[in-house]
Order: sequence, then structure tokens, then C-alpha cells
Amino acid sequence: MKKKFSFLADYSDEFIQANGLATIVKLENTAHRLKEAEKNRATEDKLAHNRDELAATTIRVMEGVDNRWDQIHPARFLPGAGCSAAQMWLYARELLGNTPQTPISSYDMAAIGLRGCVSSKGWINIASPGSSAIRLSQFSMTGSTGSKSSAATGSSSADQDEFEVLAEYKLALRALRAAMCYALPWNRSTDSIIGFMEQTAYCQQELGSSEKQARVLTRFTDYVLEENSNRWRSKQPFVSTGEMKEAWASFFSTLPLTGGYGSRKTPFQQRNNIQPGPNQQKAWSGTMPLEKAQFYDDICVK
Repeated sequence: MKKKFSFLADYSDEFIQANGLATIVKLENTAHRLKEAEKNRATEDKLAHNRDELAATTIRVMEGVDNRWDQIHPARFLPGAGCSAAQMWLYARELLGNTPQTPISSYDMAAIGLRGCVSSKGWINIASPGSSAIRLSQFSMTGSTGSKSSAATGSSSADQDEFEVLAEYKLALRALRAAMCYALPWNRSTDSIIGFMEQTAYCQQELGSSEKQARVLTRFTDYVLEENSNRWRSKQPFVSTGEMKEAWASFFSTLPLTGGYGSRKTPFQQRNNIQPGPNQQKAWSGTMPLEKAQFYDDICVK
């Protein structure tokens, strides 16, 4: 028996005969779990120790040159900063000011399966965190290659900026995130948008039965992007995933009751007239009024 089950070697024959194989297996499972718990604690202790040592472990960055192409400075390969994403955002704002970075479009999007998903406007706007002209549609195949004017297609520019299919919206959001990682790797504002969408299953509870789910999410995403640009200019942290839940609740309450948006318990009302009760969610207090992202009759079902 001991030759077949190696863990039995730790127990005497008398103990095995007295307690039975089932009891021994339970004891072994318990011992295995305790060992795994000890390993996990050791790993957590190591990470905590490394975090405590950050302030005392200073990396000296040597002087050099970098042209973002064939001369890459070794500082680009330093380990990622361990401070909060909001701190990085604010530090970048103090360091860079509100001056746009030099935009380029030669990033290797093909290597990650997103060739042609970013338009020229997208690359220009993403290099300027304070730009209020950034739109999600600038990070899609249609937005990147479309050449017809809104007059020629018979649709408004707002309609052209909105996605009709949820899959297109998801792809554009992924392209936006990838482009941001290339252009401004310290900027995690797009990750917070994706985090909110994944946590809420793309607002499935409110919009799951709506044919306009992608359009509503596009408008909301554009609103958050513009809100972030306003916050950059005013030296405030970007909209976090937690804040976005408040923003979405206020945003969704402004949608008209008609128009195929799914069920909604709250009536249509302006944001400044909303009087939340003691148990209601905290009202959104963004720098940009929600009226800029309301829908009214333009996308209601006629």
C-alpha cells in the first residue's frame, strides 16, 4: 500500500490499520492545504516586503537619448510604477502640462490583431489627454476607413459616431485600450472604462433587451472620454470604475422612457431635479453636465 501511495510513508502500519485509509486520505488533504496556505502567505509576505522596500530602493536612471524608433532608452524597460493610477495621471499632468505629445501612427497594431482599427484622428487625439475631440468611433474599422460624408450617406455625424452592433463596440473599446497602451502607457483611464463594462456585462441589466445597447454605450463612453479630458485640463484624477457606476446611474436616468432602452424604474428628469433618497445611489458630480450626452428624440423609435 505504501509503495502505491507515497504519502502513506509518513504513517506507521499500526496507525494506518487503526484509522483506515479514508481517514489517512483526509489527513493528507488537510496537510496539503496547510502547506499551500503557508506558500501563499510566504508569497504575500514577499510582495508586501517588496512594496515596503520601494521607497528605499532607488533606481538611478542614466542619461541617454531616445527617438521612439531605433534608439530606445533603457528607462522604457523599468518595472511598472507601484503607486495608484490616479497618482500617475496627476504626476504626468504636472510633468507634461497640457501640451499634446507628438502623435505618430507607426505603432505595431498588427501584432495584436488590430491593424487598421485606429484612424488618424484617433492617433492625434489620444496623444493629447486634454483633447475633447476624442471619440470611440475613431478606433474602429469603419471610423478608420470611412470616407463618405454624412450628407452623402443621409445620416448625421452623431449617428456615424455610434455603433449599432455590440461586437463592433467591444472591438473599438479594445482598440482604444491598445492604442493608449502604445501612446501613453501611464494612462489607465481607458482600463477603467473596460473594467466597468466587464463588471456590468456591458450594462446588461439595463440594456440587455434593447436594440440600441451599442448606441447607448457608445454615447456614454464618449461622455466619459470627454469628462476625462476635462479632468486632465483641470488637474483632477480620471473617472475611476467606481465613479463610473455613479455616472452610469445618473446617465441612464436621463434616457427617455420610450425608444427601446429596456425597463427603467425612474422617470425621465433633468439631472439638477433629481432628489435622491437616503438609500439611493450617490448622484454623479462630473465636471461636464449630463445634458451633453442625453438622447431625447434623436434616437427614439418613431
